[in-house]
Amino acid sequence: ELDYLKLSFVVGSAQYKYGQLSPEIIKKKIEKTWESKLLSNRKEAKSLYALGHYSNLIALHYQTINKPRQAIAAMLEYFELIKKNPFLIQKNPFYFIASGFNLAAAFLSRGAYDEFARVLKDVSEFESVYKLKANPKLRGIVLEKKTRLKLAYFSKTSKFEEGYAYLMESEKLMESFNREISADVMKSFYFLAGGFCLLAKRFRTAVNFLNKVLVYSKSELFMDENLISKYLILIAHYELGHRELLEDLNELFNSHESVEPLEFLKNKLGGIKSKTEEKKLFSEFRKLYLKSGN
Repeated sequence: ELDYLKLSFVVGSAQYKYGQLSPEIIKKKIEKTWESKLLSNRKEAKSLYALGHYSNLIALHYQTINKPRQAIAAMLEYFELIKKNPFLIQKNPFYFIASGFNLAAAFLSRGAYDEFARVLKDVSEFESVYKLKANPKLRGIVLEKKTRLKLAYFSKTSKFEEGYAYLMESEKLMESFNREISADVMKSFYFLAGGFCLLAKRFRTAVNFLNKVLVYSKSELFMDENLISKYLILIAHYELGHRELLEDLNELFNSHESVEPLEFLKNKLGGIKSKTEEKKLFSEFRKLYLKSGN
C-alpha cells in the first residue's frame, strides 16, 4: 500500500506543479513510474487502499498517453470502488470528491452529458448520502469545482441563459464562503465567470468579474489570468460600444509587460477607417483570446 502511495505522490506532485509542461527529467521519472511492477498486474494491489491507488494511477497513465476511453473506465472503477466502501468516504471525503470531479470532467469532454450529470449529482450530495458534515473549507472546494464544471457544460451545450442564471446564484454562494476559499481559487472563479459572461453576451457583468481578477493581481499563481483578463476587458468594452476607452485601456494595461496583442491593438486602432475594419480587427482579437479566457 505504501509503495502505491509513493508512486501516486511522484505523479500527483509533478502534475500539480508542472501540469502538461513538466521538464524532461520529470517526464522521464513519470515514464519510469508506468513501468513499475505494481502497475503491470492488478493482482499486485493486495488491499482496498492499494487497489484504489492502482485504479487512479492507471487512469492517469491512460490520460497521459491520450487514451480517453480507457482512462474513463479506470476512473469509473476507482469512483465506484470508493462508493461501495462508504467508510473510505467517511474517513476522507476528499478522495471521493476529487475522483468524482475528475470523472465528471472526463465524461463532459467526451460529450457524455447524462453520465456527467449523474456523477456531479453524486459528488454534490455526498454529505446527505453519507451522513457527513463537511467543514466550510471543503464545502467551498466542492462549490467552486462544481461551478467550474457546470459552466463548462453550459458553454459546451450553448445554454448561455441558463448558465448565466446559474452563475449569478453561484457567485452569491462563492462570496458567502469567501473566508474559507483561498484568494487564488476566488481569482480563478472570477476569471472563469468573466470568460463565460463574454460568451453569454453579458458584457457589463464580464467587465465586473474581470476587474475582480485584477484585484488579485498580487497572487503569484495563474499570472496569465491577469494578462488574459486585460485582453478580455478590451473585448467587452468594444462590444459595449466604448470605443473611446480602448486607447486609454490599452495604454493603462501595457505597463511593464511585453505583450504582442496589446501592441497589435495599439498599432491598428489608429489606422481603422470604417466600422467594417473595426469589427474585423476585434473578430481576430476575440478568436485569439476568448477561448483562452474560458
